[in-house]
Amino acid sequence: MTKRVSLITIFDNPNFGTYLQALALGLTIKKFGATVEIVHYERPVWHNNGLKNRLLSKCSFILPIICRLMRKPGPLQQYECRKFVERYLPITKTYYSYNELLRNPPKADIYLTGSDQVWNTIHNHGVDKSFYLGYAPKGSYKVAYAASIGMDNIPQQYQKITKQLLSQYKYISVREASNVDLLRSIGIESELVLDPTLLLTLEDWNKISKSYVSPKPYILVYSVETEEIGKEVSKVASCIADKMGMDVYCITYSGREGAIPDCDKYITYATPDMFLSYMQGAAFVIASSFHATAFAINFHKPFITVTPDRFSSRINSLLNITGLQCRKINDSKDEYMHLIDENINYKTVENKLMPLREKSYEFIKKKVVGY
Repeated sequence: MTKRVSLITIFDNPNFGTYLQALALGLTIKKFGATVEIVHYERPVWHNNGLKNRLLSKCSFILPIICRLMRKPGPLQQYECRKFVERYLPITKTYYSYNELLRNPPKADIYLTGSDQVWNTIHNHGVDKSFYLGYAPKGSYKVAYAASIGMDNIPQQYQKITKQLLSQYKYISVREASNVDLLRSIGIESELVLDPTLLLTLEDWNKISKSYVSPKPYILVYSVETEEIGKEVSKVASCIADKMGMDVYCITYSGREGAIPDCDKYITYATPDMFLSYMQGAAFVIASSFHATAFAINFHKPFITVTPDRFSSRINSLLNITGLQCRKINDSKDEYMHLIDENINYKTVENKLMPLREKSYEFIKKKVVGY
């Protein structure tokens, strides 16, 4: 009998990594013979208890006008991103609170906390029990795959409840090496696995991305960080563009407002498959996000990552695993121009990734779908 996996992960952000990591994990689990359904959970602290989204969902015919006039991604962008994922995987009805999940949890054989910063108490304004599967029926089989704390520590006030909730899991895996130590410090054992986006092959991603062919080479920039970090990315991109004689393309899930400044072309209100396409076609990538770094590696692109001041442990972990620490800079004052001419040996990178990729497959095969 085919086992049913209920996957909860962050699924209410408009950014590309949110949806691509959920898609990648679901597709990988399917490869091992299980069915997967993604829980569409809207975090109350982000969406005013869901009231705004509930009202807007009743007026879907005016969403395009509203969102474009407001120059924000809003519910329309998230809707389009979800529809992209839904081409490949089923998604539940929308849950707007932990209590809604508790009253009527999805039916499954395996309850899985997925990747992304699901255990980041800053982003979630504390411990959100939904991401700790507190709603799953008593005695349920609970697993975490590549979950991320995304911080350098677990705040003291959340350590007790975090340990209590995670003690109910059968197996736990995390995305950052530092998270193994953080969880061990509160008495929880875990193991390191790859982010889901690194589980699919280059060929897999090429099949999913939209086909885009640029008339000339370009540098792609992407950031989900602060305006200040966006300016740093812009400075780096401008210097490299002058040296390489290329235009700078900025891809964003919103409009021009808040995007990286001083680019030659803006791809606004983009969807995840568009992000994949422009990443696939780029001659060089400059980013400040974990998933843009991961996809630069997936697509074997020369890249530079401008790391933010906080929540950078996941980027550091990935670059350490792949031996690409030299591709990271902290700001535009660092030396980086030499990286233009330093080719990345992606055969070596893939060789470094392969043991952890195989370990990650084994975790899914044996501890998620094969229990």
